[in-house]
Amino acid sequence: MRTLQQVAASGRVVALSLHQPSPAIFASLDTAMLLAAGLMVYSGPPSAAAAALEGLGCPVPRDITVAEHMLHVVSDPDSLSVVVAAALQRQQVQRAVLGHANAAAGQRQRHARSGSSDSATLDQQQQLWPAANNGGSAGSGSPRYSTLK
Repeated sequence: MRTLQQVAASGRVVALSLHQPSPAIFASLDTAMLLAAGLMVYSGPPSAAAAALEGLGCPVPRDITVAEHMLHVVSDPDSLSVVVAAALQRQQVQRAVLGHANAAAGQRQRHARSGSSDSATLDQQQQLWPAANNGGSAGSGSPRYSTLK
């Protein structure tokens, strides 16, 4: 793992597939990503994975590791349907946000060409929209989303 971390520190992207890593190996990752049915179910720091799973209604039992539970969640048909539905909903929200951002950018370009000074108003609208439609909050049962780096 140290060698891979050194490679990553040099600016290269390192992707690996780990099947039930030890808690120490899992914690040493910069980002954990869980895929299911072709969708990204989770992507973020390993330390936040348990809370994210709990937010999706799949809390981690005390007797297994987070990484092991992640595998169980995408292997069990019942929990798989829950996380896939949440991932699809998050994907729809992200597309709506991107569509709104693209539309606002197009309006700014049109206003710039026409000499209009309405770009500040468009920027304010763009900043307010995602805050009002953030896909849910912790504990609401709705998935949270974040942008990818």
